[in-house]
Amino acid sequence: MLERSDFGVTVFEGVGDGTFAFDSTFPFDGRVEAFLEDLDGDGRLDFIAASTENGGELVTRLGLAGPGIAFGPPSVTALSDTPTRLQLADIDGDSSLDAMATTDRPNQIEVLLNDGAAAFSPAPSSPVALPGQTARGFVAADLNGDTNIDLAVASFDRTLNVYLGDGAGGFAAPVISTNTQNISSRLVAGDFTGDGIVDLVASSFINDGLFVFEGVGDGSYGDPALYGSGNGTADIAVGDVNGDGLRDLVAVNLIADDITSHIGTGDDQVFTTARTFSTGADPAELVTGDFTGDGLLDVVSANVISRSITLLTGDGLGNLDGATTALGAAFGGPTGLAAADFNADGALDLAVADLLGQSAMVLFNDSEGGFTPAQTLPISGTSPSRVAAGDLDGDTDPDLVVVDLVTNDGSLFLNDGGVFAFAGTVPVAVEPRDVELIDLDSDGDLDLVTAGSGTAGGGNSGVTVSFGNGDGTFGLASQVFSGGVVASVAVGDADADGRLDLAIADLDAGAFVVFGRGDGTFTNETPLASGFNPIGIAFTDIDGDGASDVTTADVITGAMFVSRSLGDGTFADAERFAIALGQDAPFAEPGVAEFLDAADLNGDGLPDMLVAASSAEFDGGVSVALSGSEAALPCVADLDGDGVPTVFDFLAFQNLFDAGNARADLDGDGMLTIFDFLAFQDAFDAGCP
Repeated sequence: MLERSDFGVTVFEGVGDGTFAFDSTFPFDGRVEAFLEDLDGDGRLDFIAASTENGGELVTRLGLAGPGIAFGPPSVTALSDTPTRLQLADIDGDSSLDAMATTDRPNQIEVLLNDGAAAFSPAPSSPVALPGQTARGFVAADLNGDTNIDLAVASFDRTLNVYLGDGAGGFAAPVISTNTQNISSRLVAGDFTGDGIVDLVASSFINDGLFVFEGVGDGSYGDPALYGSGNGTADIAVGDVNGDGLRDLVAVNLIADDITSHIGTGDDQVFTTARTFSTGADPAELVTGDFTGDGLLDVVSANVISRSITLLTGDGLGNLDGATTALGAAFGGPTGLAAADFNADGALDLAVADLLGQSAMVLFNDSEGGFTPAQTLPISGTSPSRVAAGDLDGDTDPDLVVVDLVTNDGSLFLNDGGVFAFAGTVPVAVEPRDVELIDLDSDGDLDLVTAGSGTAGGGNSGVTVSFGNGDGTFGLASQVFSGGVVASVAVGDADADGRLDLAIADLDAGAFVVFGRGDGTFTNETPLASGFNPIGIAFTDIDGDGASDVTTADVITGAMFVSRSLGDGTFADAERFAIALGQDAPFAEPGVAEFLDAADLNGDGLPDMLVAASSAEFDGGVSVALSGSEAALPCVADLDGDGVPTVFDFLAFQNLFDAGNARADLDGDGMLTIFDFLAFQDAFDAGCP
């Protein structure tokens, strides 16, 4: 093992039990990058380093025979300038490792060929000219599948240059890909998507994460996807961290003083670029189902500001009819929906919680998507926020629970063939924002899960569970998560153990998963790195591995985050996807996302995502992301969502900074400082993908 320090490079010899013993230190002044490799083919490890001493040197020491690790005297090859990075690879096909070094002198990489005895001399092609500015990171690998070693170089001017090797030490003119964003210093190569093509991963100090460039196969690369890592991501290493045979990444985060592991999934199955379909103003909840009887999934939204319910009919391809239909009832401002066949006529009906109208009602479907009011429900309070449907008393008719923001209870309604009777109340979480009916303890009776956002007036905040008795009544509520402002909860099996778990979106604290024990009790929460302020959350098996993955909609960043379950109670780092409104532009304003749901809209057997949202320029809509796309790169400096960073974005950032808004904390250190302005300037200069 090698360790670099201010004094040089120290070699530690492995003991064989996972520990190391000090061996020797080679002094160097200035920067140095070093490797232990067999340079002369004798089976012993040799030492090689690129040093800034004496204007730039390549230093080698051959390994000596005998017990332990010992090295001979140094051999020095002069470089034309001080080196910044060093890479080793057999670029001329003679089975000996050659050396490549970027230097402080702009626009070149020095290529030195190994004669097989660890003597290095410049290749005929050296130095390789770089059309961009000084290199930040580079890597040597076979990028186009022809068995020759190629070079990929990320430069300060945000270009990715690929030089295809000829197998004899020479390189062709570069293939240039732009939009490398804020790459810090490290570029690594490997097949991270399982398609047999070499991909590239770069660290980003400014964006606190990793940029993944998916390879096309001919040495060219598309725009990168950003994966969050930690504060000040600077370096990356590749290896199989969890022993599943897939390439994983470990990132070093300088500001956070920690490391982050990114577990490889071996595929790139994510979502298409989001498309938006208009609803009424300020959609608060969505339900999906075949409301028109054509065998295709449709979407219904509850719209607070326009005081309406709208139906968007699906075409089976993932598109929704833009000519939405207002359903036949007058509302004050509905916020909750539930769909079920309440009168057993074969058509999906609706139950509506009308928060601003201070009422709840049932709408019957004429089997073609036409709805008429059937019954107003005598709720116990005046602020119904959400409603859930399920058979509470075992008679096969779907019953209802309507939760109230002020009274902090749920009104129970038992259904008898389409006629509902009030059956009392059940305590729920304080200021309930979400409600689910699910059998958590496997006794055959539906249990009640509620998520609340308040702490006033006593009772349980966070997430509560009330166990159903099977006769339309429930036991006392017990708290399973004590969050701050819990906006939504979802139920699924995250660790594929056959027991139901809960995913929780807390606007203040982030997203969490609590794992079920199968008896209705849960373990302590596991936090997920999935956005700043998640407002919507869903459990769905995105990659078909039998474990429920977690998707969140973030109210601050205006994005959707996917955390893939690894099946063992842990999750891969979240992937970010843009939510589009109007002209397919990502949201940029706070408070735009309202609700998240999952359904297979195009019949391909994969779950698609729906986000209900609105913005200052767009009253409201459903943003649809079909399974099978690439993660969307965020445009940090486009704060007004017009797709282009302008002076107005600078003014918007100044306002956020002056107001102490967390969105201005671009380096994630919890403070607003000059470094956030520098980060914004860098993002502004980078532009939008």
